[in-house]
Amino acid sequence: MFGKILIYILLLMSVVTSGLFFLSYKKEGEKLLLARKMFYGILSGIILVTVYFLINIFSHNFQFSYIWEYSSRELPAYLLFSSFYAGQEGSFLLWVFFYAIFGFFVIRYAKQHGYESIVMGMYVLLIGLILLIIAMKSPFDYIWDTYKENNFQPGNVPANGRGLNPVLENPWITIHPPILFAGYAAASIPFVFAIAGLIQRDYKKWIEITLPWTIIASALLGLGISLGGFWAYETLGWGGFWGWDPVENSSLLPWLCTMAMIHTMIVQRITNGLIKTNFVIAIATFVLVLYATFLTRSGILGDSSVHSFTDPGNTVYFLLVAILVAFILIGLFAFLMRSKDIKSSHISFNASSREFMLTFGSIFLLLSTVIILIGTSWPIISEAFGMKKSSVETSLYNNWNLPIMIMILLTNGISLFLNWKSTSIKNVMKKSLTAIILTLITIFIYFISGVTQLKYILLLFTIMFSVFVNAEFAIRNFRNHPLKLGGYLSHIGISLLMIGVVATGGFSTTKHVILKKGEITKALGYNFSLVDKIEIEKEKTDRQKFIYRIKIEKNGSTSIVDPIVYWSDFNERQSPIIEPGIKREITRDIYITLKSAEVQSNLNTVSVQKGATTNFLIDSSVKFHVSGYDMSHTGMNDENSARLGVVVNYLIKGDTLTDTLYTKFGNSSVYKDINWKSVPGTNIDIAFTNFVPSHENISLSESVFAFKSTDEIYKEPEEILVFELSVKPYINFVWLGVILITIGFIISYFNQRKVKELD
Repeated sequence: MFGKILIYILLLMSVVTSGLFFLSYKKEGEKLLLARKMFYGILSGIILVTVYFLINIFSHNFQFSYIWEYSSRELPAYLLFSSFYAGQEGSFLLWVFFYAIFGFFVIRYAKQHGYESIVMGMYVLLIGLILLIIAMKSPFDYIWDTYKENNFQPGNVPANGRGLNPVLENPWITIHPPILFAGYAAASIPFVFAIAGLIQRDYKKWIEITLPWTIIASALLGLGISLGGFWAYETLGWGGFWGWDPVENSSLLPWLCTMAMIHTMIVQRITNGLIKTNFVIAIATFVLVLYATFLTRSGILGDSSVHSFTDPGNTVYFLLVAILVAFILIGLFAFLMRSKDIKSSHISFNASSREFMLTFGSIFLLLSTVIILIGTSWPIISEAFGMKKSSVETSLYNNWNLPIMIMILLTNGISLFLNWKSTSIKNVMKKSLTAIILTLITIFIYFISGVTQLKYILLLFTIMFSVFVNAEFAIRNFRNHPLKLGGYLSHIGISLLMIGVVATGGFSTTKHVILKKGEITKALGYNFSLVDKIEIEKEKTDRQKFIYRIKIEKNGSTSIVDPIVYWSDFNERQSPIIEPGIKREITRDIYITLKSAEVQSNLNTVSVQKGATTNFLIDSSVKFHVSGYDMSHTGMNDENSARLGVVVNYLIKGDTLTDTLYTKFGNSSVYKDINWKSVPGTNIDIAFTNFVPSHENISLSESVFAFKSTDEIYKEPEEILVFELSVKPYINFVWLGVILITIGFIISYFNQRKVKELD
């Protein structure tokens, strides 16, 4: 009850505190002092409820249904920590936690610049609305209240939890979601300052105040998205890092807006133009954060995305819709209320000016945002207009964004040679000549290497032009203006990332390979051989997990990759879960995804439930009946001695004979470790090869039996492995690009702080 009560108290405090901040606008006094004290109380309370929740997770308090659903005693510490935000309720708590962390700095920042009342009124309102969602769908609900239909008795606490989805059992879960949620929280800061700027009729100062926060939000969102892509590439086995999934796209939308806003804010700061534009983008960015939250957590994309949460129920669904609509209206009302009052300086937008190129590039970023928004929302749009609910083809995103990316990179490269207001075209051509020559040489090398499609030639031209231009300016400013390196490094990073995207998307080669143990198979210039198959994580009874050790040889160099396949109770073992094996080279990755592991055998087998009688497959005159199991040898400490027995009755010519057949306990294959026994009075051998448990009803479990003639020599068949082999050229440019973008954002943040201090 403590957790729930604390959430309700914090919710009430948020309502009161937000009201006090708004009421203290232009009336500093006791209300403002009280609001500040209550705000720090809210921050302390959110941290307290977070710590309390973590304590319950680590102490395995399974009376809370959320903890039972997403954790277990077997999980290591880092996964127990990650179970905090593995589900809907916990992810909202994580989000409001980051609001609390940022709030500690925002209140001081807003107070310092005379924006405290409105900024904090809006900020606490946001905290209160997230707390309202948590109150409606609480991580502190008791299991007997959540699962009333399962007849859970109050006070009856399960001994263990269900655990995490095995796909989430990866170290990246400790990093990717927190960074992304921190980005979502940070994206609200430009919004609340924009609303405050509109209300206070301060249409310029808020830009100076907010630009560093916009850079932080963009850096966190970009890094969070990139880490999610790396996680997908490394563990999910589908071979890519970005699949244009609607939920993936939803986090991309606000990031694109922050990227555009950084550049339009710079234009406003220098030229005093684009004032209305920046208000609109700041509002749109946060609205897209809320829209991403709605898409991910409402369950509306359950049929269209592998990342979507399940339906949270009508109350939370309509609350998410109400919050989204409310902040659209708040932003729209504030903007329209002051729209006529906003006066921008006249900008000629000469095509040879830097402000023109920066604005032009920002327009293309926003155009990409609109295209992706429509594609992401298409399942909702199609259903709303009475069409079959469907997603757009991924090719739509690629085809539309390719020319947009060409224009963005081109404007980036050109803009650095331009002055504010106007520039001599002759000087631009003269200054850019070196970069153009280097770009043309590089394109020629690409062309003779086999890159001949026009779309790739154009894209690579703009990529390399941007790289050379930014590298030139970075070198030029390295010694005297090191903080200016941030923008150059970020732009180089984006260009390198795009090289990786083009190379892996357009020039990867893929082939299906069939591999038999003891044989060497050649494919795509490499030799492959199956070294071993090893069962791992045997201590975990909820899964059966195997590593296939595959040796790769080329030009005398040898390496081993370890793709993984396993079956889990989490999906009732209906389909295998795949993890790829990756051989990393400087210029490429060798990416192996298992497709199937088959055993070709003529062995006759039959599956029989307890209490059933069936014929011998190779002699229908003989029957046998499964009467029970011998579990006396299943608890052996030595796994090689642990055996499961099945008691069978042979029905032969009116006589009944009883025998017990054994198989290695946990045997993973019906063809290995077979213990043949002769059936008396016949020329038949029988073996108990496997036990297939039913997770719905243990009485429906089946025993698998094999048959052969006594004089037949049984030869254990070899396993045939089928995998998809992909060679992904220059994939490392993607990861290098992400690193440079992140470093660039960090440097840019400190540069903007310095600029603001100088101003």
